Amino acid sequence: MSQYFSKNTIFYNNNNESTIYNFFIMDILEVFKSTQNNCRIDHMYMNYYCPYSHVDQWRIFILSFFVSNLYISSKIDRRNDHLVSYLPKRVLLFTPSTFKIDIEKAIENSKNKTLVNECIDFLNYKMLSPPSTDGGFKFIDCSHNLTVYDAETTQPIEKTLSRHNVEFVYIDKLNPFYQIQSCRNASVLIAPHGDSLTNLIFTSSNCLICEIHIKDQPETKYSKLCKILDKKYVRYDVDDIMYIDTHLHYLVLHKRLLRIIKQHL
Repeated sequence: MSQYFSKNTIFYNNNNESTIYNFFIMDILEVFKSTQNNCRIDHMYMNYYCPYSHVDQWRIFILSFFVSNLYISSKIDRRNDHLVSYLPKRVLLFTPSTFKIDIEKAIENSKNKTLVNECIDFLNYKMLSPPSTDGGFKFIDCSHNLTVYDAETTQPIEKTLSRHNVEFVYIDKLNPFYQIQSCRNASVLIAPHGDSLTNLIFTSSNCLICEIHIKDQPETKYSKLCKILDKKYVRYDVDDIMYIDTHLHYLVLHKRLLRIIKQHL
């Protein structure tokens, strides 16, 4: 049976990417761009969604600030009770179409620099309180796939850095609201190269972003994002790596890491 939708309805979202960064570029910025062009978004229909994915929860939480009604196609859990309690908008069920954007050129395009800044300003306004730097050093990672190990002990680096007042935030254990809030008050945000670093967009303009990555690799998209947002950025280049069950892990000298960070504060 056919169903009528107003001309302002957007049939969205066959985007089946699985990273926060790609959702930010392909979903959030595209939707914000539409609202800036006076295109009212009444309804959004999403085809790929897993209610147990912290990445998809992040995506829905942010999109809910722009869209009146979000419709989710999910055979796993049609109630989504955990997620709904943190959304400022209503979440329903349905299916979608798609926006398309060139990820590689999205941030590089000078016209999008203003778009990115205005989008983040809008999100900060919606979150009611401005970001601060009173939360100290934060290290963000995913608990199910720890990437950074201490070079001296070959143990997860949390055990070492926690003794230096570094707070560890495992984003896959937090709902989107607390995940973002944990980053919003960091004075230094440390993270291995990966999509968790996309949360740098919520930090204060005075927050130092420290990315841990393999030595001699090209400039990363997170470094470019920091340039667009005029954020302080430093990279810790890893000399040594190890593999555990085929998973790559960075071996980091924690004293060197802290020294590099303090030199840039």
